Amino acid sequence: MNRLCCCLVLALIAPIVSAQDRVRYDDRVVVRTKLDNLRELRTMLALGGELWSESMGVGTVDFMIPDDRVTALERVGIDFEILVPDVQSVLDDELARLEAAEGGIAGGGFFTEFQERENLIDFYDALESARPDLVSSRVIGTSTQGRSISAYTI
Repeated sequence: MNRLCCCLVLALIAPIVSAQDRVRYDDRVVVRTKLDNLRELRTMLALGGELWSESMGVGTVDFMIPDDRVTALERVGIDFEILVPDVQSVLDDELARLEAAEGGIAGGGFFTEFQERENLIDFYDALESARPDLVSSRVIGTSTQGRSISAYTI
């Protein structure tokens, strides 16, 4: 379940946007399916399944689907279990928890919560600026998305 919560945070909470710009996931559930063949995989995709696992294929795969598609899943005979019955309520709870921590002493430090890429870079760059005798950085490559990959030596 921790992995699933981490996926929720990474996939849905990661972008910092204003409240009116946030994507809503009302009436969505996350299901863990046991797909026996490609036909079942195609059926999941046709039902609007959004991948929530590391990879897609035959076997055990998690998807987020509209909650009104659960009956269709039952009808076509794909084995599944509901992991998250209300995605938006989980996100709302997590967002409230994170926003409540703003402006105060929030836990054991910077790394106790998920940090966005830009926050991590800013954190390490601030360390490097404050203590260049202890921290150095260099670019070691480029990601598939065209972003620089930095290595920090502490």
